[in-house]
Amino acid sequence: MEINDEIEDVETEDFDENTEKRRTEYNRIIKLYIQSMEQDGLAKLTISRHCECLDLFLNEYLAYEHEITVQDAVQYASEYFGYTFIRDFAQSADSIKTHAASIKRFYKWLLGQGLVTKEGYAGFCRDIGDSNIRKWKKDFEQYYDLTKPDPFMEDF
Repeated sequence: MEINDEIEDVETEDFDENTEKRRTEYNRIIKLYIQSMEQDGLAKLTISRHCECLDLFLNEYLAYEHEITVQDAVQYASEYFGYTFIRDFAQSADSIKTHAASIKRFYKWLLGQGLVTKEGYAGFCRDIGDSNIRKWKKDFEQYYDLTKPDPFMEDF
């Protein structure tokens, strides 16, 4: 084994360990949120759908892309929905609005728990507002229409 291989192995182990720590923290918060939704009387199917949305955002996106807390993630909503979600997770243009509404509900709960600031929540709501959702839906349609240019390649 060469020294470069050893360095890469250590970096991968650190990355994996940090990622798992973040995922553990995210899942702890999700469990608290589930308890709250159950207390509010939401149906199991509704809770399951919210959890699917949160799992994609927190455990599949944030845990791997950004080394931040759930509270700080409000600043990445636009990046997530406007790029990553469209390319990696969206099943339809309408799923963008559905997932955004679900994650917005979660952040409203975090606000009520005192885990995000009013300013952070307000910024999050602005970022996932109707005008951006319309743009993201358009980008989704364009991205999956092979007769149109890739909307994400315009910067290159």
